[in-house]
Amino acid sequence: MNIDELVKKWSNLPHNLLESQLNFNFTNHLWNFLGFHYEANTPIAGELKPKFIIYDQFNKPLLVVETKKRVVDLANISEPEFVTSCHSNNLYREAIGNDNSTVNGIRQYLSVKKNPAKYGLVFNGDFFQLFWRSDGLIIPLMEVQKVTKKTLPKLIYQLDYFLKNPNRAFIVSIWNRKGGIAKTTNIINIAAVLSAYKKRVLVVDFDPQVDLTRSLGVIPEHFKHKLLRCFDKIQLEEYDAAKKLTEQLIQKLYFNVKGQIYPISILPANKKTLEDFSEYNTDEKYHMPKKATALRKLLSLVRSKYDYILIDTSPKTDILTACSLFAADGVIIPSDYDPETLRHAKEISCHFIPKIIRSARQNSQRKKSLVDEIAPRLLGLVFSNSSNIGVTIEKEVARCLDELDIKVYKTKLRHCDNVVIAKFFRKPVVFYRPKSQASQMYIKLTEEIFMKPNFVEK
Repeated sequence: MNIDELVKKWSNLPHNLLESQLNFNFTNHLWNFLGFHYEANTPIAGELKPKFIIYDQFNKPLLVVETKKRVVDLANISEPEFVTSCHSNNLYREAIGNDNSTVNGIRQYLSVKKNPAKYGLVFNGDFFQLFWRSDGLIIPLMEVQKVTKKTLPKLIYQLDYFLKNPNRAFIVSIWNRKGGIAKTTNIINIAAVLSAYKKRVLVVDFDPQVDLTRSLGVIPEHFKHKLLRCFDKIQLEEYDAAKKLTEQLIQKLYFNVKGQIYPISILPANKKTLEDFSEYNTDEKYHMPKKATALRKLLSLVRSKYDYILIDTSPKTDILTACSLFAADGVIIPSDYDPETLRHAKEISCHFIPKIIRSARQNSQRKKSLVDEIAPRLLGLVFSNSSNIGVTIEKEVARCLDELDIKVYKTKLRHCDNVVIAKFFRKPVVFYRPKSQASQMYIKLTEEIFMKPNFVEK
């Protein structure tokens, strides 16, 4: 069976169709077309039983699938209205297993502790949406899509691509337009906790202040123009050469904690290099669409070697920040209780992230790519440098957060002397004073975001 025959099978499906008929007449054929071993109605853990489990070559769960019946109401909705209609549709809500649903869905299937799948899919013949799990964190890989003759081939290629490329680091940009909120310190210590969890971690310095590079004891002056050479090769589409240069640029650091060695890799920066990259506006090979995706292309060359990549982003709204956001799968906003900081967080949530998502989609459409560029998801807000506040400020902060309508993590990072002391020794506090209050806060926050079940729907 080829893709055209698969699309024809879908086209012949009636708009009212039982789930069992949908799977018999179409979904089973989809798995056969993709060439993966699968099982239907098999428990993945206890009583949790997705409609399908697709396995990798080692017979480990790779994709869990929840299908639902096809109904006329969804089938007849136009594409511009489809996303909004889906988000309020009970069948869709049940398929993803949202908080208010009593029915298990993708959220529950991807959250099992033993042998969880990497991806999840919800499908009813009209809606189609892929989800991605990285440890406890679960995010949509795409907005929910309406299946049509035109979109179905691309959705199938998208699914095929991710199933055949499961080993990819989760890339996080940590950004707020306001400085002085411990952005770099947070990256270093979250990376340290992930390393302690035996995760392969790369931190990327993409801020001209190069605080991340210096904080880990790496000398920025040793890496002048090296990053530009990597970008030059990428713009020339000499990817093998770019990969080799990038691997040579990455420095692997080792931290000894009572005889236990923890590695963290860093892609270091040099101030002049990043400033030069920002100013290459007149050079044709660095025109803006290519320039904005340069970091993403560079990291794609090495992301299979890591579990997590954390990007330290410039507080400015400039091309470096655009590069960082285009490269990211998720964005964390650090904030304090200052109203201006919260206002910046709102602008990121309501304006900058949606703008990046639109740009990513337009870029894919312009290139006529079979696989869409995945735009970043807003993972939520973390209070950093927090302190005890009075009732009045607490009420005002709560009001601001209601307007934000984004996830706020419960763990609040407070100012601790040990964090400052650790900086003098060029170490994460997690490694310098592992049992300190500061270390416990970072451990708790990292677990809350990445290790414990954390379903980020938006």
